[in-house]
Amino acid sequence: MGNLVKIRDISVKYNVSARTLRYYEEMGLIESTRNDDYAYRLYDEAAIKRLEQILILRRLNISIKDIKRIFSTAGSEVVLDVLEKRSII
Repeated sequence: MGNLVKIRDISVKYNVSARTLRYYEEMGLIESTRNDDYAYRLYDEAAIKRLEQILILRRLNISIKDIKRIFSTAGSEVVLDVLEKRSII
């Protein structure tokens, strides 16, 4: 099951509150792993890469709603649409 990182470590490394990470999970943007032996949320490499993408988009003032749209589509049309609306491209 690869390297798993605790929510606290992710929070410190990326300067994001644990609450924000839980919110991103509630919105379906990232996923964590938990088991019965360990109460903390653990993130795998895929979740961490997705978080990095979210943080970049948030720095560009892309809304959570638009980020969900971007992640839910395979093509680049939605990305271009969102960026055009934000006058980024």
